[in-house]
Amino acid sequence: MFVRMLLIQTYFVGTNRMKEGKEEKIVRESCLFILANILKKPTKSKYRVVNHDILCKTLEQQCNEQGANYGGVVSIMETKLCEMGFQRDSSNVWRKNDVDMLDLWERYYGLIKTQKMYTFSFFFFFFRRYSLYKKRMGIPEVVCIKENDNSWKEYQIAFDYDHRQILLFNQKSEPVGVRVLQVGDPTNIFEFDINVLWENHFSEVETNQTKWCGLVLNKRWHFRMQDVIERDNFSNFCSEFNSFYVMWKNESKIYYEALDPFKVTLKQGLERIKRKLQSKGKFEYGKNGVILYKCEFDKCQPQIPLNVSKDVLLYKLYEHIKYFPQIRPAWAIEYYSMVPLEHTVKIIRKELNDDFKVDFSGQSVDKSQYNPLLYECDVGKLKKIEDSTLTNTIPDRLKELFHEIIKNGCQSSLFESERVPKVLPQDFGYKEDDPSLLTLNKFPIIRKVKKLYYDDIHKGMGYPLHLYNICALLLYCADDCNSKFSSDQIQFRHHKWPYFDMYLCEAINILCSHERREETDMELYCGLKGVKLKNIKEIKAGFFISHVSTSDDIEIAKDFCKGKGCILHFHPSMRRASGINSCDVLWITPFKHEREILFSRSNIFGNDKNHQENAWNASIENESDDIQTILLTWTKYDQFFDQTLQISRLWNHSFDLNVIYIALKHCYKEGVNAAKELLHQFQEWKRKAKNKQKFEELASKFEQKRCCNNEVNLFCYFLFKKNYLQKVGQPLKAQLYLQSIKVCHFVKKIQKSLPNAIRI
Repeated sequence: MFVRMLLIQTYFVGTNRMKEGKEEKIVRESCLFILANILKKPTKSKYRVVNHDILCKTLEQQCNEQGANYGGVVSIMETKLCEMGFQRDSSNVWRKNDVDMLDLWERYYGLIKTQKMYTFSFFFFFFRRYSLYKKRMGIPEVVCIKENDNSWKEYQIAFDYDHRQILLFNQKSEPVGVRVLQVGDPTNIFEFDINVLWENHFSEVETNQTKWCGLVLNKRWHFRMQDVIERDNFSNFCSEFNSFYVMWKNESKIYYEALDPFKVTLKQGLERIKRKLQSKGKFEYGKNGVILYKCEFDKCQPQIPLNVSKDVLLYKLYEHIKYFPQIRPAWAIEYYSMVPLEHTVKIIRKELNDDFKVDFSGQSVDKSQYNPLLYECDVGKLKKIEDSTLTNTIPDRLKELFHEIIKNGCQSSLFESERVPKVLPQDFGYKEDDPSLLTLNKFPIIRKVKKLYYDDIHKGMGYPLHLYNICALLLYCADDCNSKFSSDQIQFRHHKWPYFDMYLCEAINILCSHERREETDMELYCGLKGVKLKNIKEIKAGFFISHVSTSDDIEIAKDFCKGKGCILHFHPSMRRASGINSCDVLWITPFKHEREILFSRSNIFGNDKNHQENAWNASIENESDDIQTILLTWTKYDQFFDQTLQISRLWNHSFDLNVIYIALKHCYKEGVNAAKELLHQFQEWKRKAKNKQKFEELASKFEQKRCCNNEVNLFCYFLFKKNYLQKVGQPLKAQLYLQSIKVCHFVKKIQKSLPNAIRI
């Protein structure tokens, strides 16, 4: 997982109330005060009594202080009291006799979650003030917290930043009321003691196929979630209780790290972020092997001096800034991690043991009208895919998936074939608008999914997939659900299958990171019946609008063509590409003879640089009257292909092509002649036996980092020793991994096809 914190031109200073109507603010705060008191002490009658005269005096004082319209405030407040169930008696006292806790909570929650803020921002150190009206988005509605007896209990949650507390509500608790977590000291102007830690729980993986991502607040309260997005949001909202926090970026999401600038050093702050990145990577993808972690001081906002000691306290870096300590600096973090070698699998063509085979009746999936290519005339339709992408967390993902399958008329995929005529959707709790009513244990496919979950291959990976991921893979590989799903996707009807598509993309991505793709040299093929291009420019190279099934057996592809159509020929670089996700599903699919490698549909998000990572080029390789073969290669492979072969010929093919490729990339700005000179230096350096000997002493460590090409490892070691890499401040092992995993596109059989030569 490569993460770069891009230059953030703004960092936030002084998070206070956004500009809002003075009358609205006074009424909102008064209502929250009344509702909170009743919720905390519902049995105390004094909190359900409001003296009108005292209320008016209090409101008048606040209006005078803030310059608000007193008459308007009183009128609105009286209306709000009536809405809350208060009645005004003859003694001029407001009373509430009955207590509907759920109604009170919903009113309180509706007010507290719309807290508005204004933000002070710096643009290149020039202070500007922005009145940004916006609601607080992404607030978790339900959390699961650890009780004193070590059990876990769900609560609805609300954040009260004015009083630095979290309110938890459970209608079924005894006695009925609100639990208050006093996160900080509401009497202090500043708060620096907020501590947010992340943890993962894998203890239930072996027993009930469940893993949890957790959060510990102030080393006291333990929370757990099944979704990292939910934890990310919850973590940020907890960090906002602190007066000082650092912003950092992971992929496209901004995170907050609450720190005490008077006690925490720069080094300690960076270590906290590193641990969180490791925790996140481990939970999502099993990536807990850190390859590169670095803070780019010159790209932080405000910039951190390059010569600063990492043992400096944070306040020394920021005390000169206006509004310190209530500021939000942004740190530029570069992070790279990997799945450890012991949790990776080789891509081999071997049948599963009989004990782990999945028995599905029926034939291979019918894809007679299937075509995953994006045509130039349809580029404008990509917006439909973007609009159908889910961004919210889902309470029960398996139920959402099954509900979607049934809604699209594919319930037979979830049952044994002989039982299909006997079941109706209502028999297993199906209602069109409520997935939560489904009874999962009634679906026979659950048993098959759990059996695959404990497969030796998945166990060797460390159980990275969730049940819904395996279910999505199984449904795609094994049933006619695939036909309807793929048919809708190639017609840009992605909105019909948002959950199926999301879980499938996620599963392919996870398995992709656990496979040693850097060692594979497979040529793959996909047959498209009735498809033939008049001109290669008809298609938009680099995009698959649906998921693509391939095989290393070209006869399988020809069989899908039915004698007339197109064969997509996937160059080995397509499997090695860092941005094109694919995985071996032989251990899941019931059609073992197809030897299937599954490619994920293309990601349409991201900038141009990201698109280059996951793009491919297409060219017509062979063509006859009936069959057309289109070669697909990764754009990075094509980038220096001609120059690589040209230099290889000059050196009588004595260098590994990947070494030449790296030299060209390294000397991209200087040109081809600089690359030739670099290779000449490498040749002379290799002639000295002591250099190779020193490398051999370290070679095993590089292999543990999945650097399987020794020639590339040696060349990178040479670059490092000659200070070509040290100047960018990257550790040798990180650079080796970046070079060998991401640029070794030339596989052995391509190099063997070159004229024989004595290698240096």
